[in-house]
Amino acid sequence: MPKNQQRSLPALPACFRIEDFVPQRTVLSHPAVSAFVSHCGMNSINEALYWEKPILALPFFGDQHYFAARALDLGVALKLNKNHFDSTEVRHKINDLLVNSSYVDAARRMSMVLKSTGGLDKAADIVETRLTEGISYLIPNAG
Repeated sequence: MPKNQQRSLPALPACFRIEDFVPQRTVLSHPAVSAFVSHCGMNSINEALYWEKPILALPFFGDQHYFAARALDLGVALKLNKNHFDSTEVRHKINDLLVNSSYVDAARRMSMVLKSTGGLDKAADIVETRLTEGISYLIPNAG
């Protein structure tokens, strides 16, 4: 949260920490992190699932609602309504994500799928191959 917005927060317990930036992949890869509260941007979902973390979805606008719905469909997430939730619901849903092994199991399965694709190295290889060999094979009746 940007520093200028932190002033608007009420007094927080000592166990809370507010930062203006955190390296999300570093946080998600840490073994002490068991679940992820996310706005459900596509990169955030991919990173959470890559690191086998179930998601408490809190989408705000645009495609975040769609991606949150897909995460629910995959069984890797529970969702909050941004217009109406309270601490009891958050606590209940986080506890469910942590205690019900189906969410972690589903996240683990998705992690295996994501890791099997080859990631950045595979994507770079595809781009380099297409740059050197072209894409004419994709175009019917091309020379």
